[in-house]
Amino acid sequence: MVPVIDGIIAGVEAAGTAYAISQSDEDYQRHHLLGSRTANIAIGAGLTTLFATSMGVGIDRVSRCKEADASFGRLHPGHPVSAPVGWTTEGVRREKSAARAEEDAEDEAAAQAQAQARAAAEAKAAGEAAARGKADQKKGQPSGE
Repeated sequence: MVPVIDGIIAGVEAAGTAYAISQSDEDYQRHHLLGSRTANIAIGAGLTTLFATSMGVGIDRVSRCKEADASFGRLHPGHPVSAPVGWTTEGVRREKSAARAEEDAEDEAAAQAQAQARAAAEAKAAGEAAARGKADQKKGQPSGE
């Protein structure tokens, strides 16, 4: 897929460079606002070379990979060629699900800890209020005053 994209970009750059080469300096300046014709030709040629080379390397690597797959199939019939589970979309999906489950468990544990801390603080406050009420009653004063 990527060699195809590299080829498309190389083709567009080559067409732009050819157009710039075909124009005179005066005609080019009249129709283009960005840069000089010479600079655009140089940049276009460089980008054409870069993307064409990238396309060639990509095509070579894809063909070598296909040859390796075919060779493996001949040497090990009945064993399908596949990527390790972690590299497949299913493996990535499982890893993400496990990570999400772990994060959810951590969030739940934190929420429970906060609820327990809040309940403990409320119980402590209620106990202290009750103790004050009893102390006030012993002194003969109504509680809460």
